[in-house]
Amino acid sequence: GVMHLRDARSPIAPSLAEMLLVGMTLVINALVVIYERRRGRELSSSFLVADAAHTHSDVYVTLLAVASLALTRFGLGAWDPVLALAVALIIAWNGYQILKETVPILVDERGLDSADVRRLVERIPRIAEVRMVRSRAGASGVVFAEVTVGVAGSTSVSPAATRCSACE
Repeated sequence: GVMHLRDARSPIAPSLAEMLLVGMTLVINALVVIYERRRGRELSSSFLVADAAHTHSDVYVTLLAVASLALTRFGLGAWDPVLALAVALIIAWNGYQILKETVPILVDERGLDSADVRRLVERIPRIAEVRMVRSRAGASGVVFAEVTVGVAGSTSVSPAATRCSACE
């Protein structure tokens, strides 16, 4: 786009068949976005939701391609490089959004503040100390926590293994 702006080159006008093909691509991509987004939410699939976001950006890109083809067909091909730069910005922004939403899931971002979990567990009778707290949030919104505790040596296994109703 930048080189075309600099050189003031205009693209070749597209045929009607080429415009129809790009238009059909637009419709198909829009249907894929609707389907993937719905199924991604139903299945709590970060992958499907991210792919729907990617395909959603393809819809915008294809809309700009249709606009560029139409403008070129009507003799306004000078707009093509400007629209190409808009496409580059859309792709960059969408990539940033996908990374922002999926990287925390992929690297098992901390699900809970460990200090809060520590305070909660320390209130449980017979817990002498909280040695370690780790947590992560799953893609479905479920939070998993691993807590290592110490109990007095005189505590039998049965009471020590009793589940904490306040922790659930």
